Amino acid sequence: TPTADLTEQPITIPIPTTSEPTGPTHPDIGYYPDEKKWLDRTARRLRENPSLIDTELPPGFPKKLDSELVWEGKDWKSEEQWVYELNEEELKEIDSAVRHFR
Repeated sequence: TPTADLTEQPITIPIPTTSEPTGPTHPDIGYYPDEKKWLDRTARRLRENPSLIDTELPPGFPKKLDSELVWEGKDWKSEEQWVYELNEEELKEIDSAVRHFR
């Protein structure tokens, strides 16, 4: 049975001619807030559509959030208000769980 010699066959590899992304893109929004990116993104969106500044909130959307769950930086006086210190027993439980799943 004759076999084909693949080493003599030409191989064509397509090379993109543009630096544009070929698939879907996602917003460049990271886990931590980045004020410069936010300002740049806002400026770009307003250049693209200046009427955004006059866009009303959707019906039923509150114009102001007022709740015990809403806070500002000035509301926090000390780190103890939001930091939970683990006790020795809790630390041992976490360490045991990590060792179990290794």
